[in-house]
Amino acid sequence: MNETINEIAHYIQNTGGKIIVIFNGFDQEFTKAEMQSLPAKKFVLPYVIFNADKKVFLKIGERCIQFNKESKDNDKFIFWKVIIFEWNRDNSEYCLSATTNRMDLHDPSVVTGLTREKRSELLNTSKLLFCDFLNYLRRNTKN
Repeated sequence: MNETINEIAHYIQNTGGKIIVIFNGFDQEFTKAEMQSLPAKKFVLPYVIFNADKKVFLKIGERCIQFNKESKDNDKFIFWKVIIFEWNRDNSEYCLSATTNRMDLHDPSVVTGLTREKRSELLNTSKLLFCDFLNYLRRNTKN
């Protein structure tokens, strides 16, 4: 997964973003301290936090939208998507991550309520999604 997320981060840099942090995901047991600090950047799924102007945010966001449209299976009850959202408005920081249409995987109360097995399943699925997203970027980007 490290290579995949690093290559996605490289794409973000080539687009004009500055990488702040890369997180490869977490599927271990949470300690009490981790459960209390979860809102401060401890999610189950991998993510890339970066600094960029609005133009870069919109360009990467458009890539996410197109990827999601192409990969969505309308016959499935649960589907995954790559998203980009504002992480810190004051510093123009954004987060590229994954989520599903059935649960907010960026909500600490949801994440801490999951079993370790479920977190592992979600992490593995998100890794596959990031690999698909990277392949999409390779096919559709002229960087």
